[in-house]
Amino acid sequence: LFLPDYDISPATLQRPDSSLPVPAESPNAFVVGAVRGTLADAGAYSLPNPGRDVVEPFSSRGPSLKGVLKPNLMGPDGCRTSLAAAPVMEGGEWIAQQAYGTSFAAAHVAGAAALLYSENNTRTRNELITALYRLAVAVPPASAKPQPLPNNTYGYGRVSLRMGTDVSNPQIS
Repeated sequence: LFLPDYDISPATLQRPDSSLPVPAESPNAFVVGAVRGTLADAGAYSLPNPGRDVVEPFSSRGPSLKGVLKPNLMGPDGCRTSLAAAPVMEGGEWIAQQAYGTSFAAAHVAGAAALLYSENNTRTRNELITALYRLAVAVPPASAKPQPLPNNTYGYGRVSLRMGTDVSNPQIS
């Protein structure tokens, strides 16, 4: 949720278990959570830095109200875009600030799915999802007691498209 010119305390962003909004409750929805994609300071947003690949405090957790595992996959946030915020001086030059949120995480996962589909456009929805799950990187559990993946905090892990480990050979035409 983006609210321009409205300051929300980071404490109010913490999402408890089963905190999915209504569209994400659907068993057919592919839900993406956010993990910190960088160790850079998020001072402009007053967000604590949970550590790289740790779930963001504002990222919703499953299960759905009907007990369906959610989120499906995690994506990194902490991205730079010229549209996200006013530029800041860093290293003697003006650069865009980093922006955080599940919107950035979802864009990474959608981009990964698009790349897999462009590699082989005969893949079905289920084949793409299976490939994304298979290529996902295991990320640390949110609690001190390890949880096997998939789970209702990290889903199947963080999206990753490692070279040489795809699920099928490229189609050459």
